[in-house]
Amino acid sequence: MSDFKFGATGITAGSGQFYMPNYQGNSLTEFGMMKYKYFSHPGSTGTYSRTVNVVSDFGLATQGGMLFYHAHNWPNDRSFGMVYWQNPGNANPLSSVGQNKIHENGVNINAVVSATDHCIQFNVTNGHNNSHGHQFMVWGGR
Repeated sequence: MSDFKFGATGITAGSGQFYMPNYQGNSLTEFGMMKYKYFSHPGSTGTYSRTVNVVSDFGLATQGGMLFYHAHNWPNDRSFGMVYWQNPGNANPLSSVGQNKIHENGVNINAVVSATDHCIQFNVTNGHNNSHGHQFMVWGGR
């Protein structure tokens, strides 16, 4: 693990975990900070795909894990859920992806195994065709 380096735009190098002390400032009970990946809107279409790499984006293993996602668009498009994955128990690429859709209204998000190793692809359909009110992010990790 290399040391973190900070620049004008944030972290410019390094890997690992960030920890913060608890609410009372006790550093003996540190809390890990959640990782998330934000996706921009493509501009003029409500159908697009976005990809996360469970290893390099979130520090998780391809043998199995889970991430959460949420999306919002104008005026009432919403989606919230969890994706999970596994492989045969080795370092090979993902072999299956599952999804629990907790809430979905308007916009549809379907998670599938990506053609790229260790990646999950989120296919968005029926979204709004501009970025009014757009939010789409995936979070979790170690």
